[in-house]
Amino acid sequence: MPKSQWGFVVRLLLAWLAYKLYLRLRAAAKRRDDARVQRRLAAAAAAGSAEAAATLAARQQELAAAAAAQGEAARLQAAAAAREAEAARAARAETSAANSAARTVAGASKQVTTSSAAAALAAASAADAAAAGAAKAAARGAADDGAAAREAQQRAWLARLQAQQDQAAAAKAAAEVAARAAAAAKAAGGEVAAAAAAPMAAEPTTAAAAAARAAAGGGGSAAAGPSSGSAAAGAGAVGGGGGGVRPSSSASNHMTSLEEAREAEERQRVWLQQLSENPSLTPLQREAREAERALKAEQDAAYEAALAEDRRRAEERAAARAAEEAAAAAAAAVEAAAAEAAAEERRKLQELRERLRAELPAEPGAESEGAVLVRVRLPDGCSHTRRFAPAAPVQQVRDWLQSLDSFPLWQPAAWSLVCSYPRQVLQHAGGLRVSDVAAESRQVALFVQHNSSSGSGSGSGDSGTAVAES
Repeated sequence: MPKSQWGFVVRLLLAWLAYKLYLRLRAAAKRRDDARVQRRLAAAAAAGSAEAAATLAARQQELAAAAAAQGEAARLQAAAAAREAEAARAARAETSAANSAARTVAGASKQVTTSSAAAALAAASAADAAAAGAAKAAARGAADDGAAAREAQQRAWLARLQAQQDQAAAAKAAAEVAARAAAAAKAAGGEVAAAAAAPMAAEPTTAAAAAARAAAGGGGSAAAGPSSGSAAAGAGAVGGGGGGVRPSSSASNHMTSLEEAREAEERQRVWLQQLSENPSLTPLQREAREAERALKAEQDAAYEAALAEDRRRAEERAAARAAEEAAAAAAAAVEAAAAEAAAEERRKLQELRERLRAELPAEPGAESEGAVLVRVRLPDGCSHTRRFAPAAPVQQVRDWLQSLDSFPLWQPAAWSLVCSYPRQVLQHAGGLRVSDVAAESRQVALFVQHNSSSGSGSGSGDSGTAVAES
């Protein structure tokens, strides 16, 4: 190898050795520096341990002061919470009092409304009764008017029958006059007497016909006058024999007085009796007598039928009136008995409410251990809250509800307490306690169910029941 190359290698080796030496020296210097730093740090730590202990003690004192301050703040917060709870209880008491006053006012308003409705109903009933009475009076008036019209028709018909009777009586009188004239003519044996008797027979016939026409045209009271006049004319003809017949001036003028009519009727009756007793009657006389009897019988039958119909209608009206009065009296008696029974039941339930209110134990305080909070919403929508001891029976809750003024006046057996969730009817007669209903909770939800309805109170869902919740 050339000399120059060996020199280069030697130089490289020397450089490497120098570099290695440099590294060792540098590492030794670093170790010396580190040792010096450690010694300084140890000296500094030994010198500052006392200061650190003082700082730690000061820090602990600061922490203790902070803990004391926190305790005081907690105490102040607890006192403030107690004051807020007391204020909340006072507010709840005021709210409960206001609700009670509102319920009282609502109850009074409801009573006033009920009284007004009852008064309006009574007035409406009185108006209906008055209208019914007026309708009945109008019906009776119409019936009376109809009866009066029928009576007027019957009287007119009787007047026509009386006119027919007058005509028959006149014909009978004319026949008697003719018979007497014929007998006189036959006894005289002369044709002159017969010729003289003929005008006499014609004259009463004409008078009787005029009397019959006057009776038919006059009707009512005027018919009696011509009838009596005709009868008087006939009787006069009978009494006069063959000496002629003159018509009565009262019959021609339709002014026959009552006494004259009665006398004429009496004479006609006597004459008819004489005719009935005389066996020697001509066929014309027998026919007139039979017609007279038939006419009288028809008049009597019609009059009796009219009287019977009037009596029947009067009896029907009296029976209907008596039945209406009896029905009204019975309805009034039933209403009075029902009202009296309802008033007696309300009085007994009010006495029960007062007694339960007086016997109800005191309510446990908010700090009482294990007290169960019960909130009740009654059928009118208002809520009531009360605490009960865990060992209190469910019957005590029922007594409390029954003693509330806003609770309906129901019989104790007419309603039941029902747990909201899970839904369960609470049997108060089996020794069930409030803690059994609340289980592990300190609050319970109940509602009242009326037993007359099928499971949901009066209304849909629980709207008609009292609901209790915490």
